[in-house]
Amino acid sequence: MPCLRACRLFIAAATLLLPASAIAQTPDQKPQQRTWLQRFLGIKPDYSGGWLYVGYKNSSRDGLYFAVSKDGSVWKTINFDRPVLSQEQRNELMRDPFIQRAPDGSFRLLWTWSTDPAIIGYSTSTDLIHWTQQRPLPIARLLPTATSVATPATYYNPKQKDWLLLFTATSPSESSNHIYASTTADFKQFQPAKPFVDQQPASNAAAKITSPTGLGHGSLLHLETSEYNLLLNYHGMDDSALDK
Repeated sequence: MPCLRACRLFIAAATLLLPASAIAQTPDQKPQQRTWLQRFLGIKPDYSGGWLYVGYKNSSRDGLYFAVSKDGSVWKTINFDRPVLSQEQRNELMRDPFIQRAPDGSFRLLWTWSTDPAIIGYSTSTDLIHWTQQRPLPIARLLPTATSVATPATYYNPKQKDWLLLFTATSPSESSNHIYASTTADFKQFQPAKPFVDQQPASNAAAKITSPTGLGHGSLLHLETSEYNLLLNYHGMDDSALDK
């Protein structure tokens, strides 16, 4: 459906926003102020460290795959092209993953667990290697009329000290998907979901990141050098392809 495709493109575009400060500036130019959404995507102006892409393959029933890149262009899947996270429950999907860094340096990972009933999966990690037990977030409690759910995303709001949870959903009274939003401080208690109205200014910086070939809809995370090296060392990946 056209609206569903547009919703997916909106969520995907949110993960690719680059700060205006990434564009070369003369000393007398002041960097453009970034929104809280852009700041907490973890993107650095000098692109130091590396990039992580979390995606899925096939029918999304064999888990989530990680790919890394030094420049956001040349990618290589880690863990010998096997899932890094696998399903923990029967009939669980792992589709449309979205990863985000928390203010304390840990990581939040969301994905579509089930389209009907509407369930989003949730797990956290402090090192991108070890992850907490996968927990379902029942969207039906946030949006009782939801008959499907897809493309979850989350962003931290430092002023409110809570998280914005976005997802697309359909209800019996709707003919197409719409984007809804909820907020939470602890991923246990959520505010009722409401239609989402984007109040963030558009970014003028062109996206310079490509997606890894073979991985389905996913999200990007900018890495510190130590995090990048940890993923390589833990999974025993040959880094030579990324040195070229």
